[in-house]
Amino acid sequence: MSLQQLVAKRVDYKKGLKVGEIVQYEEKNFVVIQINKVSVTIIGAPLLKIEFIGQEVGKRIDYSKYKHFFTYKKRYNISKGEKKFEKIGSVMTGTEKERPIIKIISIEKVEYDFLDVVITYQVELLQPWNDYMINKAVKENRLSTFKIISNDDVKKI
Repeated sequence: MSLQQLVAKRVDYKKGLKVGEIVQYEEKNFVVIQINKVSVTIIGAPLLKIEFIGQEVGKRIDYSKYKHFFTYKKRYNISKGEKKFEKIGSVMTGTEKERPIIKIISIEKVEYDFLDVVITYQVELLQPWNDYMINKAVKENRLSTFKIISNDDVKKI
């Protein structure tokens, strides 16, 4: 898979994360192409949790076979306590075999189906960066610090 939803954890005030930065996950290099969510917990030293989209360096998937905009229905079983609905701007993994990442751009319909709430979302396919942008990020990373974030800091969502 070319794109992955990942999370980086940073301790102390000195470490952050930026778009274009190279991180390592499962011994593979990923370029941070979008930061989705940031949270901080302070228990002693601050812990910064950053959810982001990483694009694997050197791996490509042909995204032209997918629709770029489409509707997506998601069923929530509220009788079992499921009450956290996806919001506009949320990013999630799709259902196709390659599991492309999609972003919610609007909510088209909300309805009940017995004990479930069914929400129809308008979504867009998150596009990977082109080779030029990836190569530029790799080059900038090599020229800056030669430091790659350790595997312990990055986990799959």
